[in-house]
Amino acid sequence: MPTTLDSVVTKYLRSGSPAQRTATTLRKWSRWSGAVPLERLNRKEIREFLDWAYEDTASRHGNRGSVSVPTEFREG
Repeated sequence: MPTTLDSVVTKYLRSGSPAQRTATTLRKWSRWSGAVPLERLNRKEIREFLDWAYEDTASRHGNRGSVSVPTEFREG
């Protein structure tokens, strides 16, 4: 059964404090080789970062299941 975006967001928001979530995201951003200055950040980099973060987490936890993305968030 695919994981929905809603369930991922809900789980993320319930995990730890906002400060912990921010610190985790910043650590991942630092590890990501595609990091760019915030002044040059656009949709392409955000998508690449999110894809990388998902792949990184999936590879470390051995879970490469599919994620179902709502239509309004899909490109094209």
